[in-house]
Amino acid sequence: MHINTRFVLSLLAAIPTVFAVNGKCANGRNGICIATGTCSNYGGRTSNGNCPRDGNNIKCCENISCNVNGESGSCMFANECSGTTYSGKCPGGSDFKCCIKKNPNAGVGTSCSDGNRHGTCINTNSSGCNGDLVSGKCPGAANIKCCLPHDLSGVGKSCSNGSRSGTCINTNSSGCNGDLVSGKCPGASFVKCCLPHDLSGVGKSCSDGSKSGTCINTNSSGCNGNLVSGKCPGASFVKCCIPPGPDLSGVGKSCTSGSRSGTCINTSTNNCNGDLVTGKCPGDAMVKCCLPHDLSGVGKSCSDGSRSGTCINTNTGRCNGNLVSGKCPGASFVKCCLPSEDLSGVGKSCSDGSRSGTCINTKTNSCSGDLISGKCPGSTNVKCCLPPAVGTKCKNNKGVSGTCIDTNATKCNGSLASGLCPGGNNVKCCLEGSIKETGVGEKCKSDQGLEGTCININTTKCGGSLITGKCPGGNNVKCCIGDGTGVGKVCSSGGRSGTCINTNANKCDGELVSGLCPGANNIKCCLKSSGNDQVGVGKSCSSGTRSGICINTNTNKCNDGEIVSGLCPGGNNVKCCLNKNDSKGVGTRCSDGNANGTCIDVNSSQCSSGNIVTGKCPGGNNVKCCLDAPLTNESGVGTKCNYGGKSGICIDVDKTQCKSSNVISGRCPGPNNVRCCLEVEEPEQPEEPLNNDDDYVIGQHCSDGSKNGVCINYKSSRCPSDHILSDLCPGSDNIQCCMLEEGQDITLSNEDDSNAIGAECSIEDLSGICINLNTSSCHIENIYYGLCPGGDAIQCCVTKKEEPPSDIGKTCSSRGINGICIDTNETPCKTYNVDFNACSGGDNIGCCLDEEGKPEPEEGVGAKCSKNGVNGTCIDINQTLCPTYNIAYGECPGNDNVQCCLEKEEETPETSEIPKDPETVVGLKCSSQGINGICIDTNETPCKTYNVDFNACSGGDNIGCCLDEEEKPEPEEGVGAKCSKDGVNGTCIDINQTLCPTYNVAYGECLGNDNVQCCLEEEEEIPETSENTEIGVGEKCSRNGVSGTCIDISQTRCETYNVAYNICSSGNVQCCLDEPSEETQYNKIILDASLLKQANYPNEFTTGCTISKEGSCITSITMALNQIHSLNYTPYDVAKKMNFFGCDADYSSYSDLDFVNIYQPDLSVILESLVNGNSVPYCGLSGGHERWVTVYGYTGDYDYNSLKSSDFLIYDPETNKTTLRELLKSNEPFIALIYNYYYYINNDY
Repeated sequence: MHINTRFVLSLLAAIPTVFAVNGKCANGRNGICIATGTCSNYGGRTSNGNCPRDGNNIKCCENISCNVNGESGSCMFANECSGTTYSGKCPGGSDFKCCIKKNPNAGVGTSCSDGNRHGTCINTNSSGCNGDLVSGKCPGAANIKCCLPHDLSGVGKSCSNGSRSGTCINTNSSGCNGDLVSGKCPGASFVKCCLPHDLSGVGKSCSDGSKSGTCINTNSSGCNGNLVSGKCPGASFVKCCIPPGPDLSGVGKSCTSGSRSGTCINTSTNNCNGDLVTGKCPGDAMVKCCLPHDLSGVGKSCSDGSRSGTCINTNTGRCNGNLVSGKCPGASFVKCCLPSEDLSGVGKSCSDGSRSGTCINTKTNSCSGDLISGKCPGSTNVKCCLPPAVGTKCKNNKGVSGTCIDTNATKCNGSLASGLCPGGNNVKCCLEGSIKETGVGEKCKSDQGLEGTCININTTKCGGSLITGKCPGGNNVKCCIGDGTGVGKVCSSGGRSGTCINTNANKCDGELVSGLCPGANNIKCCLKSSGNDQVGVGKSCSSGTRSGICINTNTNKCNDGEIVSGLCPGGNNVKCCLNKNDSKGVGTRCSDGNANGTCIDVNSSQCSSGNIVTGKCPGGNNVKCCLDAPLTNESGVGTKCNYGGKSGICIDVDKTQCKSSNVISGRCPGPNNVRCCLEVEEPEQPEEPLNNDDDYVIGQHCSDGSKNGVCINYKSSRCPSDHILSDLCPGSDNIQCCMLEEGQDITLSNEDDSNAIGAECSIEDLSGICINLNTSSCHIENIYYGLCPGGDAIQCCVTKKEEPPSDIGKTCSSRGINGICIDTNETPCKTYNVDFNACSGGDNIGCCLDEEGKPEPEEGVGAKCSKNGVNGTCIDINQTLCPTYNIAYGECPGNDNVQCCLEKEEETPETSEIPKDPETVVGLKCSSQGINGICIDTNETPCKTYNVDFNACSGGDNIGCCLDEEEKPEPEEGVGAKCSKDGVNGTCIDINQTLCPTYNVAYGECLGNDNVQCCLEEEEEIPETSENTEIGVGEKCSRNGVSGTCIDISQTRCETYNVAYNICSSGNVQCCLDEPSEETQYNKIILDASLLKQANYPNEFTTGCTISKEGSCITSITMALNQIHSLNYTPYDVAKKMNFFGCDADYSSYSDLDFVNIYQPDLSVILESLVNGNSVPYCGLSGGHERWVTVYGYTGDYDYNSLKSSDFLIYDPETNKTTLRELLKSNEPFIALIYNYYYYINNDY
């Protein structure tokens, strides 16, 4: 047969290429690409699009079950199976097999031994061992371990610590009336050596350095003197008993200091007419060397760098110039006398960089230009006189000329350019344009309505009264009222009349009030006296945009307001209590129905458009709507208007007078000066309205006798003054009198607001709904005013406020340091160094920099200073400790935290009795409760033992006796008493001071405070899981299609570490799912620990050792204890609970804090502690130097055979390491402190 090769090739080209049959599915699916029929035969489930290169009948097949010898499994690729694989049970290629999980209980129940003891293999995930667990002695998985009985072979044997002999005891069942020592007995860790107390030092001689004594047993002997610890060998209660009385053996002996010789004196009884020096005489601290004053510098030359002078004895000589300390050798009162003024710079040339001038003596000469300090040598009164900056010519880089002006006082009609003129930032170049002073020549008014003219007070004299804040322009432009001819004119205030007088020539027998008369400041209104009367009390009053009420200040207080005189009728005691301005609503959007705007506080902000509308914003009268559209001065003038059925025309009341004198506000568009002039004169209001119907009453005038208002329905209309009076209007109870201020208008409504509620509203692409603000809530930023029908309470609440764009997650940098933009409300910055100007977004968006912030040095830090002849250096006392603890305040420039650290310690006061002056008490010896101490100022000096008695020293509240020994708390009432519960005996303990070794505490069985409770002698019996004592334990459960079993998570660990909460029946009983989490295949452990930096704790924790330099161990333990116990300790608190050799922690401190010291720990020990909820203080060792961190988290999987140090998260108190791997790069594993190690080892397994 002949084959058409070309046809065959064409046919082959038409067949789709198949690449992935029997291969792994794409897109992360856990399945195999096979024919759909095969998948169906094996009970699998297919999905589309996950085998893209196969034919239409080839699809991804998943969830294929299989069975081998009665055991169920799943079909998967062999390299993904963590159990045992079997061939021939699954479709596909030879690498797709049946995977059967390993039996977690293989080996359970078999016998095991460590060579001496015999035991049984148990599953530590589900069973506990009342003995010792040993790994590697049982077949099966890593959780199958050998449970051996405790090794008690050492109990009863002899033991020794080298100097004392004792007996090994079981500390779980026996007590030791002596000292317990670990590591001296064979057997279990609780088998320890019980040694008798060390009394070898009793009877031996001892000394405190100046006086001798005898070592005594303080448990059996008393001391008729002072007890000193640490001076005797033996037990801690063997102390040195020093006989009472000072050691005066050195008194009268010769002493020297440098070139001077002196005599040792008792400073408590003798004064030194010279210099006292400590440490030069034997005996008590009060015995000091008295040396003659050092006068070697008197008569020598001295200088301050620019002036020369002579050293003088300031006790005997006087300086006619300036005294300077620290420039002469000898005593502190030997100082340099310099001539009073250094005029060496007068006449020299000087410059500010752009202008040249001459140095002048400002005490004798004036400068017609600009004076600048710091540009001339000599005294501070020698300054540089430069030609004036204002008025000089300037030119930009394009050649355009101009003139330098003061922009605070002068307006430029051309364009302003910075950097072209000498002088301050306010001096700028005005290019091509005429120059006019802003505001000069414009009309102005006083608060009382008196007209005036804005003048430049630097060039024009006001013949009348000057008023500030009424003119635009600089501070030199003010309103000039009157011409000085107001004397004799009639004036009035609050219903009282008076006469304008010249207060320089006339006396007022009534009350003087300013601002009511034309003329100069001395022309004031003399109101007739009305005595101390009640006229006006209770009437309304106002000032500017604020309203108030008149009160009798002799009998009433103005609560939360401001008292202003001259606004009320009556006596001097009747004054106006003004309401405070209300800033509510500032920043919200608003509208007048035609244009949108923003609510502003008109007392503190200007409206850029000049178009302000009243009554469109929430808040006080000072909060008004600044419309976006600019104001047209003639807006509304000439338009028709009406009020109360009467028609009129809108006029500008500043320019046009209303012939009918019937002017109504709020009826015309435009600014407040555009008002409705009604064609008919306003008739007097009838005593009773013709109709009491609410619709008729609304809009009628009302009055309280001193101020007019308008009747409104207060439920549907808002009163812009917020001053509503009842019983002044006819109609229903809803109709009240709204008292209006000058210029205020009001929108009247009596319509039913219910029709408006729910209506749609919108503004600037934001949609919303109309709500009643009195009954519904809406975030203040989402409320827009003037967009809804109905009363003032009906406003628009938009559904969503547009969020500003944010840089969260983007990289950023500041000051040469890289970082990342974060939301500081959501994410803490681990370096605590955030620059909020380096990222865009809200106020909470900032750049978290990769390096910790280094504070900028404060002004003045590092400068030299002195006080009372003692030199020093200016330091930031918030950042730096003064080593002499002698700080002089007020001697340094800069902020209050920059003070002078003197080079010498403060002298101890010389007196035999404890004086009452705090400054002289400090440093004297004291005692309390048989413990010696020294008086300190606790505001200046920390007490290292933290044991201060404030009643043992006289002086201020901050003066107390710092005792030499730490305070031992008095035992609580009831502590030590016997107790019992449910037939189990126990002892009452203070649970804040003592740990119950059985962890079985019965509450309410002891006398005393709530912290005194019963520690039972037997451990609490925990029910076995199999007994199902917890409701639901052992029952099946599931979540998202994954099956599981309800377990008591306080007793049993979930093998998959995938726990589903709130499915089973109680708090401890939760659902342990059969499969790990799909997202991570493990549960991360992130314990709630907080980072502490040792650099933030500069004080000593023991003599010569500070937390900031030597405290990484203490700080790491503090972070762990805070997490474990939910506390807020500082490293200082924890240091008080520890013992030290030099700056290093005594290892006994670890056990005192319930930590077990694990040397050269493997990673599994750390992970087990994290699983049990306890952070781990961890130490690395390099070259004999310890580096401590706190391990608080783990992010890897739970294969104990392949743990990685990079998966362990750490808090580093010294540097910025974040994982254990970073620490172990340069350090060897040395110590891990495991909290309650033996407890969870014996109970979790």
